Amino acid sequence: MEFLTSSETFLLDLDGTLYLSGEVLPGACEFVHRLHKSGRSFFYLTNNSSTSPSVYEKKLISLGFPVPPNTVLTSGTAAALFLTRHYAQSRIAVVGTQALRQQLSSAGLSIYTEPSHADVLLMGYDTEITYDKIRWACGIVDRGIPFFATHEDRLCPHRLGCFLPDCGAMTNLITEATGVEPTYLGKPHQAMIDLVFRYCNTVPGKITLVGDRLYTDIAMAHSAKMNSLLVLTGETKLAPSTGRYLPSGVVENLHKACAYI
Repeated sequence: MEFLTSSETFLLDLDGTLYLSGEVLPGACEFVHRLHKSGRSFFYLTNNSSTSPSVYEKKLISLGFPVPPNTVLTSGTAAALFLTRHYAQSRIAVVGTQALRQQLSSAGLSIYTEPSHADVLLMGYDTEITYDKIRWACGIVDRGIPFFATHEDRLCPHRLGCFLPDCGAMTNLITEATGVEPTYLGKPHQAMIDLVFRYCNTVPGKITLVGDRLYTDIAMAHSAKMNSLLVLTGETKLAPSTGRYLPSGVVENLHKACAYI
């Protein structure tokens, strides 16, 4: 675990890593407070696009985590940055929560609720999803309009041991109906990596990404040449011995990692 001792910046996943359904996971608060007291920088990095960064800030503070300014980065933030860079003048249809639509609108993007006027479709983790939204999203994609999604997580972990359908499961509805797959913007993809390096000046080898999912958290660290710490408190329950994305280290929970900070 020497990489933890030498890392200067930490990227911290939320659901399944620091907490589950509002309950802090073992050692999570202590781990982040140790980072804060040591003077090392850290960012909260989540693929959950259903909630705004400001709401996450309030939630983290209420759970006892330190939250310096501008340290909560979501896949919605990555989507806003990507779309303002590449589709600033486009009319964007959003299958997502009101919070996601507001975040995109606040970034200066034109959000349309009339599908026939859309130039781009963005799908997020929509806890307000309806069949009508699915129907008109399919109609937009069938017109050949660019199709993006905030993140590819298929499941959202729940403290009762079950999993809820996440954005990846929702985009599969569109893909199965149209044959078109979206371009994903959250972890582990380049738009999220670009977002991180907009805020973080640390070289990749001095960054550690801490998370519970191999195909998003650990895959992003691998793509960006960062270190990675896999915690077994969320989606992943067993330490992998083989596979494309192997973490730099594995711990049962963050309490086991505190000694290295």
